[in-house]
Amino acid sequence: MGNSVNHGPTFNGHPIFVSNRQPLGSYCDILQSIFNLFVFMVKKHNKVLFVRIDITYPAEIRNLGDNNHISRFIESFALRFKRRRIDFKYLWVREAVNPDHNPHYHCMFLLDGNKIQNPYGLFEKATALWEKILGTGASGLVDYCLGNRGQERNNGVMLCRNSHDFNQKFMDCFYRASYLAKVYSKCSSPKRVREFGLS
Repeated sequence: MGNSVNHGPTFNGHPIFVSNRQPLGSYCDILQSIFNLFVFMVKKHNKVLFVRIDITYPAEIRNLGDNNHISRFIESFALRFKRRRIDFKYLWVREAVNPDHNPHYHCMFLLDGNKIQNPYGLFEKATALWEKILGTGASGLVDYCLGNRGQERNNGVMLCRNSHDFNQKFMDCFYRASYLAKVYSKCSSPKRVREFGLS
C-alpha cells in the first residue's frame, strides 16, 4: 500500500469520509482505486448496483495472519456472478485495531444493475459462503451495513446514468465507499500481507 495520504474532505472533487475521532486521513491509492472502479462501471453499464458489507470472525476462530479466507470468499463470490454473466467488481480492505486481534474486512461491490436490481440475495449468499469457509454456524458475521449509528440506511444503491439524480447518487456512493480508505486501523497486518484487494 502506498504511503500517500489525503487529509482533506474531498478527493477528485468528491466529498469523502472524514473521521473526527481518528483524523489520520485516507490512503490515496485506495481512494483512486475506488474512484476508478466506479467510473469504469458507470461508463460500461447504464445501471450499476453499489453494495457494501463488513465481514468479521467469531471469537473462537483465529485468523492465521493471512488473507486466505477473504481470498477464497471473493473468488467463490465472483464465480457465482460470472456463471450468471453478471459483471461484478469488488474492493476489500483488511483492518485490525491491533496485531493481536483478528482482522475484519470492509467490502464494496459494483454490479451490472440491468441484471441484478437489489442486494438481498447477495446478502444471503455472502453470509452462507463466509460461514462455509470458516466452518461455523455462528450468526452475525456479515454486516449488511443497513444502519448508521442507530439510523436506518439503505444498502444496494442503484446508479442510473441517465437519471436526473445520478451525480448526487454517485457522490453519495463514493462517500460511503471512501470509508474503506481510512488510515485508522490499518498497518497492523503481518509483513507481505496485503491490506486491500480489488478486481
